[in-house]
Parts: sequence; structure tokens; C-alpha cells
Amino acid sequence: MGHGLYTATAGAVARRTQLDLVANNLANAGTIGYRAQKVSFSEVLQDSRSPNRHLVAMGRPLVSWERGAIESTERPLDLVLQEDGFFVAEGIEGRVLLKTVSARVDADGSIRDSVGRRLQLAGGDERLDAGSPVTVGQQGQLVQHGREVGRLLTVDVVDPRALRPVGNGGYLPDQGSGELIPISTTVVSGAIERSNVNSVSSLVRMISVEREFQTLTRVIHAYREADEGIISAASNS
Repeated sequence: MGHGLYTATAGAVARRTQLDLVANNLANAGTIGYRAQKVSFSEVLQDSRSPNRHLVAMGRPLVSWERGAIESTERPLDLVLQEDGFFVAEGIEGRVLLKTVSARVDADGSIRDSVGRRLQLAGGDERLDAGSPVTVGQQGQLVQHGREVGRLLTVDVVDPRALRPVGNGGYLPDQGSGELIPISTTVVSGAIERSNVNSVSSLVRMISVEREFQTLTRVIHAYREADEGIISAASNS
């Protein structure tokens, strides 16, 4: 069996993974706060059996933290951070970090995002009046009846690249990203941040990766036919 078969197979697997990721980016082009992901590749020299065998190794998907377009909505509880940092929400996944949120006040007085995750407040578990309008100040102050009734918690992490996407614009911190660090940052009310996915370039990239994947599968097929020919010739000699 030729070494090229291993190389082509590793490349095909890598391209298949990349294709799935690009497709996921396209599917989330309309998700507010979504950050595009890309696969990181590296070449690995496999010398356990041969000093000439090169394979492709896939690293952890990388998140692009380039900002998406800011869209004005004039809804007081549509919120986006103008600077670094994240809102913190409590979901079934645990503590989830968000760059932007389209929030609402629930019947129990908690403030939640569009999928029901409860936003955490800096001062504890204050409850809002569900029947009264809420305005949000530039430091995340929640104001009702002319007074501050709570303040949204905003945090940062040491290494955002290590955050893990969990859907609906949310990211989970882990040991790699470090502890949550409370910070003061500017909150913009009445606006949301769109996905940073460029649909046109992503579609072009998906077509290109699909062609590369098909080429590699044809190479794999060619190597298999060559091996079968060698085996057949050897058995008939």
C-alpha cells in the first residue's frame, strides 16, 4: 500500500471537517452574535513506519472575533457591547457568554435572552417588574420607575480563543479561556450585532473545499485500484 493513500485519506478527512464547518457558518449567517469558525491545519511527519509519510492534523476550530455589523432596532432590551467583554447568561449548558442579546423580562421578573437563558446581574438575583418598561444605561444599569433596579454583569476572559461555541450566539468558558473577570464596559441599548459571516465568500469557500474533497476521494480510489492491481499481479505470478 502506497504512502500516498494515507496522505490522501488524512486530507479528505480534514476537508470533510472543514466542509462541515463552512456549512455551519453559512447556516448561522442570520444568527445574532454568531462568530465564524475555521479549521486549523498542520502537517505532521509520521516517522513511526516511514520517514516520508506526511499527514494532515486538525487542530481545534478557531473562532473569528471580528465584529459583525451593528444594527439599530430601537428595542430597549436589544443590547450589544461596544467594547471588549461579554454578557453572562445561565442556561442548561451552564454559564454562557454572549456578545449581544435580544432580551425580555420574564413573568418571574428575570431578564432572559431569546432562547430563555437568564442574564446574570452584577448585584445578585434582583427581580424586575414584568409589567413596567425597562431602560438600560451605558454601564448596564436596568432602570424602572426612574430608579436603578439592577445592573447586567459584564465579564472578560484571558483567552477568548479558547471559548467553545454552544449555539444561539453563546460561548462556554473552560480552563483554556481562564476565569471570568468582571469588567466595566459600554453597553449599547436598542441595537444588536449581526453574525460576522460573509455569506458570499463562505459559499465560494464551500464550493472550493467540496471540489478539493472530491479530488482527494478520486486519488484514494486510484491508489486502491493500483494496490488491487499489484496484489492481483503478485497472486498470478
